[in-house]
Amino acid sequence: MKQTYYEITTNSGKFIFKISVDEDRDTHKITDYNINLGSKDNFCVQIKVPAKNTGKTDAYLMWVESKENCSLERYKKEKFSQHMTILGLTIVRNINSNIKTVSFRDTSSFMCELPDHTEIQVPMKIFHLAFHEATWYEYYFNAKLQKNHEEYSKLKKNMYKSEYKPPTFDFINQELDEELYPLYKATTCWYDFFQAISKKYGDKKCGMVYPWISNAMYSIFQNNIYDDIHWYIDFDDNIKQNKTPIIQFDMTKINKLQGGYRKTHKKRKGRRFTFSRTHMFPNIPQIQSWNYREFIKDV
Repeated sequence: MKQTYYEITTNSGKFIFKISVDEDRDTHKITDYNINLGSKDNFCVQIKVPAKNTGKTDAYLMWVESKENCSLERYKKEKFSQHMTILGLTIVRNINSNIKTVSFRDTSSFMCELPDHTEIQVPMKIFHLAFHEATWYEYYFNAKLQKNHEEYSKLKKNMYKSEYKPPTFDFINQELDEELYPLYKATTCWYDFFQAISKKYGDKKCGMVYPWISNAMYSIFQNNIYDDIHWYIDFDDNIKQNKTPIIQFDMTKINKLQGGYRKTHKKRKGRRFTFSRTHMFPNIPQIQSWNYREFIKDV
């Protein structure tokens, strides 16, 4: 498989970009481009882009990772993963201007601090939905479910309706129940309750909701539609909201050498871009044994 490497610079960072091609075995025509974006040590965005001659208009986002070594250099720290993803989507449209959508499986995760002094990977989707009213991809890129998105959007509004927040709720752990019950009673809907938790517990909020968040989501949606992993990003639909804008970049071809990369002199102006499954939740006896008073003593 032929691979070509470039160094890409934007106003937010500097990256290594690798592109490789898939060819038809019989005709030797290019069928797909595989693009990787990151650093010499770690590629953090990978997208498969069909060639124009295939007539396909849907690319596939294989993964997005958020790590410190996702770039050669960062000029901006905030929203760096979003910038890197949009850069990847910009490159997709440079490669094939006919691409209309980008499909992906949302199995995103993040590290959550728990009261037993451990950190584990947990599904990002429901946590981001609880505190930001949308999944990470939905919030930043206007992503939509491939099926039943209108139903999902309608059910999501139950976060604001008091009738979907039960009079009482089981937080699994007695200390956690005693801590959260006053906030629960003082708020009228799930949205207000999650915002109150975020405001009071800050970086500890994941551990505070970890034992019971799945039950809360089911209470809001009345089904598990929120757990569907099949999503897509629609470029045309995003024009008005400017969720996936074109990022300007400079690109320089480089040669990959043992122990590093060497630049060549050719340069052109860029045009207008897992993780399988997270840990299962622990069993109830384990949750009940956690010391929440110790966990939040510094809050």
